[in-house]
Amino acid sequence: TTQPPFRMVALDMDGTLLNRKHEPSSAAVQTIRELHAAGVLVALCSGRSQVAMYPTARLLQLPEVPMVCFNGALGLRCTAAFLSGE
Repeated sequence: TTQPPFRMVALDMDGTLLNRKHEPSSAAVQTIRELHAAGVLVALCSGRSQVAMYPTARLLQLPEVPMVCFNGALGLRCTAAFLSGE
């Protein structure tokens, strides 16, 4: 695959990535996985707490998900092992 001209994508969750059911579409999940496979770091951003963001991060099934929580007050990286409870 060709390396995209950017190294990171930061996605707002509520009203952007998530639909009215508070879920990402299958197309969005697939696109995020493709970005990751191309070497792009995909971060989730929200006004939510990190605990409230974990379910969406788990759905992505990535080795690592950077998250910006509490409207930018907390930034962290969650590994797949952490998200799965290992």
